[in-house]
Amino acid sequence: MLCGYSKVLMNPPVGIPIAGSYDVMRSQGILDDFYARAVAFFDGEKKSVLVSVDVCHIETEDFDECRREISEKGGVDPGAVIIACTHTHAGGHNSVSNVNSTVTEEDKNRIFAFCDLMKSAIVKSALNALSSLAPSKIYFAKDKAEGLINIRRFRMKDGTVVTNPGRHNPDVDYPLAEPNHTLKLVKIEREGEKDIFLVNFGMHATTVGWRTYLSSDYPGVVCRTLESTLGVECMFLQGAAGDAVQINAEPTPEIERILEKDKDEKAKNKRMATHVGHKIAGRILGMYNLTEEISDCDLSVKEISIAVPTNKSGGDLEEAKRISALQAEGRSHELPYKGMALVTVVANAERIIRMMTEPDTYNYSVYLLSLGELTFVGLPGEPFTELGLAVEEAVPSDKTVVASLVNYKTTYFPTTKAYSEGGYEVATTSVGPGTAEIIVDAVKKEFRNKTN
Repeated sequence: MLCGYSKVLMNPPVGIPIAGSYDVMRSQGILDDFYARAVAFFDGEKKSVLVSVDVCHIETEDFDECRREISEKGGVDPGAVIIACTHTHAGGHNSVSNVNSTVTEEDKNRIFAFCDLMKSAIVKSALNALSSLAPSKIYFAKDKAEGLINIRRFRMKDGTVVTNPGRHNPDVDYPLAEPNHTLKLVKIEREGEKDIFLVNFGMHATTVGWRTYLSSDYPGVVCRTLESTLGVECMFLQGAAGDAVQINAEPTPEIERILEKDKDEKAKNKRMATHVGHKIAGRILGMYNLTEEISDCDLSVKEISIAVPTNKSGGDLEEAKRISALQAEGRSHELPYKGMALVTVVANAERIIRMMTEPDTYNYSVYLLSLGELTFVGLPGEPFTELGLAVEEAVPSDKTVVASLVNYKTTYFPTTKAYSEGGYEVATTSVGPGTAEIIVDAVKKEFRNKTN
């Protein structure tokens, strides 16, 4: 097996609106660098490229443009180009379709410029990785990084479902799922080159408080810490984290102190991101000498096409238009809601309007990149924790890495039971009930076909 690596700097311009929020928040500076990182694989016959980008999300057409260029210039099948987002909510916007109408022309110019920079960095990183191939050995390990992940969807005592209900909320009853604390490491040893660490963990990158400064959040901390400590190259792959965050409804006194210090700074507040990143990197330091070599690294890449139902659940269209107009005008504070309740109402209104002109089904792909018994599964959007676990169980190997936000514009991929529960994620998702089962069944079918 030959492997290559490259990372390309892609810092957003200061002043650009920060992604990961319904409101327009213009950045005041940059706390740390942003990169497109790529790992290339070549077994003598087949090539594949895996790219991780320090952004919250990417539009499908921009994914497609990058994948076409990488395919044409790098000699890689388009279905073997897998591009994933780290999902930092403190990164720069790269699409004007994801910000409301209060953005200025200057905002749009910065967004367009960053989108071009991002796409250039993605392509350059992939092509550079393909040109730096070296004989390699691949290793795998997994462990637990406990005390970090929490499920953010709660059943409240009044029977409703609320996302991130706030600290010490007396109306909280119980969380609606169990977190997956599994941390995975793929280590690649290359002849004459630095080792590559691929770190996989499923938790929203929302640990930088206030988000007035641009940051790659805890995934950036993980990479920088391991790079500086061990002299390796590092890439972070976001796992199934649609309902998983660091935010704890009942934080420990130690976490409370970190949160309060961040809050006191008002702007440059990344103590929580640093804390989380250091804890993950610390677990990796305890794992990397215990990795198991993947003995047979034959490369296999499969793009599985699926059709899923769209989320056209009902609602008052005229009321939805009124709510959406208030949001677009920056007047959502006039609605009788606060916090996540307001965000949920706005998200539901925008979904109702958006889905009026959408088809009854969407076409997606699931990507399987296998190196012998090691399999990377690339999923579109933000799958819930339970969906990620179900996909892992569908792969007949205990060496499976699930990466999310792959090759498509993001939307939530809830479990089917979540639709009856309700909440923000269900209110905003574009895909309907049954989608999770379709994904899992498609993965199971592919491995059954391989066996037969």
